[in-house]
Amino acid sequence: MSESTLRLIQAIAALCTAASAIFAVIVYIRQQHIRRTENLLAIFQRFTDDKENVYQPIFTACDTRNFDAIAAINAANKYKYLSLLEEIALLARSSNVLQQDAKHLFKFHFIYLYVDEEVAAAFWKNLGTSPNEKNKAGWAYQRDFALLCQKD
Repeated sequence: MSESTLRLIQAIAALCTAASAIFAVIVYIRQQHIRRTENLLAIFQRFTDDKENVYQPIFTACDTRNFDAIAAINAANKYKYLSLLEEIALLARSSNVLQQDAKHLFKFHFIYLYVDEEVAAAFWKNLGTSPNEKNKAGWAYQRDFALLCQKD
């Protein structure tokens, strides 16, 4: 076999390797998106199933602007609700496409707690050590996502 034939074979092999690597990266990215979407849908399923009857009463009280009911919800249940929202905010930060899906499914949850001042005041009343609890750094991801939701 001539030297030029060997170089051609090596070049073809290098191109095949590069194409395989690019294909593998594309497949990996798609798999990650699918996994994140499945995680978001699992969170939505937890919200709709609500086996502990925590999430839906809070959302319903916020949605109907029942300030007395919101204020009466115990802090432990509010923190469970906030932890669910934190998972959503973290997932939404990982992908712009997923962010749109999260907004579609959960935007009012965030708007009520961070943008609607009356609902937020009732919700945050018995949480934390400060009257300005929702503006603390620990809630930044949720607050940022609420602001994104408000723009839509």
